[in-house]
Amino acid sequence: MGKTKFLALLLISLLGRWFWAKPVSAISPQVSISKLGEYINTNTFRLSYSALTDNPSDISAQFYFRKEGGNFSVLGPVIGGASGEIEVTGAQVNEQLKYYFRVEINSGAAGDETSSKYDISGPSPVQNYWKERVNPGFYRLHWKNSGDTDFSRVFIYRSDTPSFTADGAHKIGETGGAPDAEVSWDNLGLDTSKEYYYALRAVDKADNSAGLVADVQTEVQTSGGVLGATTQTNTGQAVNKLPKEQVLSKTSEASSPTPSSEPQNLVGAASEANKDGKLGLSLAIAGVILLVASGYYFLFVKRNIFP
Repeated sequence: MGKTKFLALLLISLLGRWFWAKPVSAISPQVSISKLGEYINTNTFRLSYSALTDNPSDISAQFYFRKEGGNFSVLGPVIGGASGEIEVTGAQVNEQLKYYFRVEINSGAAGDETSSKYDISGPSPVQNYWKERVNPGFYRLHWKNSGDTDFSRVFIYRSDTPSFTADGAHKIGETGGAPDAEVSWDNLGLDTSKEYYYALRAVDKADNSAGLVADVQTEVQTSGGVLGATTQTNTGQAVNKLPKEQVLSKTSEASSPTPSSEPQNLVGAASEANKDGKLGLSLAIAGVILLVASGYYFLFVKRNIFP
């Protein structure tokens, strides 16, 4: 027993020495840079980094930048520490091109990049805008999206007075779609006693906006702030005023089918479908009962009477 205990203690001692003597694995240097969106419409912003090494106090970081087609140049001084940031200004971003930004730590031990296209040109306005009053309290807007490749979406503004500002207080929706796509947009549930006026603003992927397109009788003022989103308004373009809305005649309103987007019609159709389904199920059950009764009659009753 003593010999066995001695061997066990010796084995534990040797294993302990092996584990304690085993060197700790080194941490591979890592760094990440803050990411930019696909497009930017400002040339003044800050970039940051965060890094990880065996010794965070010895980390040194250097930023670089380049324009599309060019070479990297140093951006700012060397920064020490596991994290930090640098300011980008018009000295670096001054043409409407794609820009690349890179950070390296400890003389290139690790690096990371981000990129974005600087764009301050507004898209072209929507085309062929017109509206129709389908029913009281129901307007349908029609237009063709901007044809620009970086087109993103259309902001829709509405007021019950012909003079209003295209701002967050009057913005009622937005819709996307492909460039040059034909769009129809419904606005339901409105006060039937009021007249409504609309304006549209095309916006690109950098949040630059086109000139407004509005109803002919409206006077719409531009505004750069929309529900917290900053847009670069193309102020050199006057508001485009188009022909007065097209209003359906009473005859065409009466003869036109009610749009499928109205929920009460969908409910009615579903109700009729449910009635038809229940009637069919009742008839099927009655048929099965009749078939079983007939078989019983012929197999048992009739055989007993006419063996």
